[in-house]
Amino acid sequence: MNKYVFLKVFHKIKCSKLVYTTLVVQFAIGFFIINLTANVESTVNEQYKKIVDEGRDKQYDIACNLVNEDLFDNEKFDLLSWGKKKTSPGENQNLPYSQEDIDYVVKQIGEEGVVAENCEIMLIALSETEAKEYQIHYQSDCNLVKMSTEFQDIEEKITEGSLLNPRDFPYTYDNKKQKIVCNDTDKEYNVEICKEETADLWLPFELYQPYYHYKDVANITLSIKFLGGKPDNISVINEKLLNIRNYLNKSHKDYKYTISNEFFEYMGKISTAKDENYIFTLIAGVFFLIIVIGLVGLFLLFMERRKRELAIAISLGAQRRYLVMELFLEVLCISLIGYVMGAVIAAKALIAGWEFATVIIYFNWKISVLLISVPILISVVSIIPSVYMILNLKPMEILRDL
Repeated sequence: MNKYVFLKVFHKIKCSKLVYTTLVVQFAIGFFIINLTANVESTVNEQYKKIVDEGRDKQYDIACNLVNEDLFDNEKFDLLSWGKKKTSPGENQNLPYSQEDIDYVVKQIGEEGVVAENCEIMLIALSETEAKEYQIHYQSDCNLVKMSTEFQDIEEKITEGSLLNPRDFPYTYDNKKQKIVCNDTDKEYNVEICKEETADLWLPFELYQPYYHYKDVANITLSIKFLGGKPDNISVINEKLLNIRNYLNKSHKDYKYTISNEFFEYMGKISTAKDENYIFTLIAGVFFLIIVIGLVGLFLLFMERRKRELAIAISLGAQRRYLVMELFLEVLCISLIGYVMGAVIAAKALIAGWEFATVIIYFNWKISVLLISVPILISVVSIIPSVYMILNLKPMEILRDL
């Protein structure tokens, strides 16, 4: 196989460019669909694996909501005005989870699980050009203060007065000493800097308790992770969780508690996506089947028209395997061009994330690399009847009829 073979193939494609352009478009549509379906499957599997690897399939979160509007009316609450007031430790001490509650939970789950109290608060820094988000994580299982590199400009933002809610962060960060100082007690905490793509700060939960506010109720959860949770004792786990929820509801009349599990929620969430993805996979399969049948018929027609050309070439000493290789390259070029076009369109569509049913999917270049086997397989299957015709071609009989 040399340069002449490729030139000959490209010449044939050029001569039938109208037909081949239609085929390329069909291939591009087919490979776009199959890229979507493959990326949906990849995204779902990656997220599933991440949840299981992090043990979140055995983690149950107990969240709460205020039922007493006399304590806090969210509709009348002015976040901006509240943020301009001076911090007042101990302003609201009707905590949804007391130490007695946590002790009860620990007693219920025993050595099979661990308990952690969490609260996530979002800070928004406004400027003339952008609005930047900062995420604060208060966690009872966190003993150190950790800060992402993206969070380090928080002191500058507070100094500028551009934070919407500085009361949510009643601390001062000393960038030189890498310490956080509580504005009310002057107590210092060493800060460990870590590299993260988002602007996050992790603090021990005890630092949040003095500044608890009813507006944060929806952001507070009590996480229970069952270390030895197995399918066969799920009923025992459910019984313990219901006992804990009932205890909390009786102990705190101002709150209503609900239990959730990210794993089960995720499985319910992706069921719709999997069903729709299955349909699209069938569509892609039927689409490619139609293309293959069309290619078989098209190249049988081409071979019929090229019989005399092939007979002369064989009579002049051309080897049949080279003629087969030309035919294969002809089909492969068309399918690869369509493959590249479909992959590029899919990459542009998915690069920023695309909501498919209930799942946000992203482009995975590894999927496209693996899918390169599809155009090769289609090319091989499509030329089988034509190869049979070439191998059984009798040039003398054809030339005799000239």
